[in-house]
Amino acid sequence: MKQKKIHYGIAILFLTFLFVYPLKAELVGDAQLGYAIDLPEGFRLVTSRAGSRYIYQHTLVPAGVQIALYPYQQFKTVDAAADHIVSQLHAQKKALRVTLQGNPAIAAHLVFTQQNQRQAGWLLVQPLPEQKGWLIVLSTAPEEKAQAAEPLMISCLDAVFTGRQSFFEPGPMIQAVYPREGAVKKEVPFQGKKLSVYFDRSDSEANQAVIDREFALLTRYLNSPLQEKAWQRYYRMIYRDSLARCRHLALMVEKELIEVNGGGKLPSAEKVAAALLEWMQGFTYTRDENGADFLNIPAVCTDRSGDCDSRALLMAVLLNHFNIGSILMIAPEQKHAVAAVDCEGAGARFTYKGKRYLIAETTAPVALGQIAQDLADPSLWFGVEWYTPPALDE
Repeated sequence: MKQKKIHYGIAILFLTFLFVYPLKAELVGDAQLGYAIDLPEGFRLVTSRAGSRYIYQHTLVPAGVQIALYPYQQFKTVDAAADHIVSQLHAQKKALRVTLQGNPAIAAHLVFTQQNQRQAGWLLVQPLPEQKGWLIVLSTAPEEKAQAAEPLMISCLDAVFTGRQSFFEPGPMIQAVYPREGAVKKEVPFQGKKLSVYFDRSDSEANQAVIDREFALLTRYLNSPLQEKAWQRYYRMIYRDSLARCRHLALMVEKELIEVNGGGKLPSAEKVAAALLEWMQGFTYTRDENGADFLNIPAVCTDRSGDCDSRALLMAVLLNHFNIGSILMIAPEQKHAVAAVDCEGAGARFTYKGKRYLIAETTAPVALGQIAQDLADPSLWFGVEWYTPPALDE
């Protein structure tokens, strides 16, 4: 069954194709063109054509994703590229403009009719790095089911990466909905001093929106074989959104650690991790058991409060700034999380993909490498690793 040259009708997502391939839990994309997408778990590649069209269908949610690549010369502007898609669908659109890596992009909500069925969803249109083409990502569902499927659809588009720098910035959809509003200064206590740290006024609300959206998506996987992988992606998405929002905090912490170390250079990775750990262990333990039960990361910094996974993820975000490898460790049955650091030092370690990470328990006053005896069994835990940018634009 052939796909027409320009055909974005979502109805084709629900047809049965002879070959259906399961999608592995990894980034999909094209390194030469410079894009990647971390699709939620459970998508299957239904069909592809000539490296320019990919159609995915989700196995748990009645929604699909289409990825299309166009030559850069085909459209003079992002508006022309978006209008082309909208005209093919005869869709109604409500568009948001956003600047991604210095280039204009468009995110739009669409409603249209395809084969006598109303469809609704989201469209993302943006140029690829170095004018290598136009990336079109469309995620839709039957209109009557679109509201329930919206966390999935928006999450797909918010997990688009174009170029290496995008791995250290919030996703395109959250940038479109929560544009920067201007800096606000916060006093953050650290090692007996008050650091003057700047956050954007939108940071806490935007990060919380990502958390709430991803948690709403995560609940679709409960008690399914995909649950563990869905948990891993949930934390990856929050981590990605938090990196840039905590960048100035990381710079101020770096400055303080260099000063404490004599003013010449940073202390060792082990000492950096120990300093961050001691700081976070002094936070107030708080939980919000309504909804996601995960405090947004900028608020964790400024309020010096949070539970185990929010603190451990903050530690990973800051360690990234220092180029110190880390993972998050989750023990679902024990409802606990810790950070684990790729550094020297004595103590308990967790082996993940051949590397042994030193455990960092952020909610108990213990040294780096120490953990409660009833939590020391490695079989209780699974690891969450962070995005490593592939050579997309090199």
